[in-house]
Amino acid sequence: SPLTLTMIRFGLSALVSFCIIVPRSNPMPPKKELKVSAQAGLFLGLCLILQTVGLQFTSATKSGFITCMYVVFVAILESLFIKRRKIPFLNIFLSLVGLTLVCEIHTSSFSDLNI
Repeated sequence: SPLTLTMIRFGLSALVSFCIIVPRSNPMPPKKELKVSAQAGLFLGLCLILQTVGLQFTSATKSGFITCMYVVFVAILESLFIKRRKIPFLNIFLSLVGLTLVCEIHTSSFSDLNI
């Protein structure tokens, strides 16, 4: 199942991180950092589970296109949170065109899209 697959991936990466990558001489990070890291990890895990579930209903190409849309969303959110007066429309447009070409999305109508 998607949940099992994601749990195995995260479990193995946590095991490698704690046993091999992190030197034993480093002290434990502060609780605040652990809390924020756990929240980010849970959010990432939820996103990966939802993406894996979505792969049951659509092609890998369309899933990759949707996943790579973070490039576009980062540009939009950056201009909103940093309060820039100008939204980088050219960058957003070029990102969309590039993602469409890379992912080979050739839909002529919305009926070609999956749930």
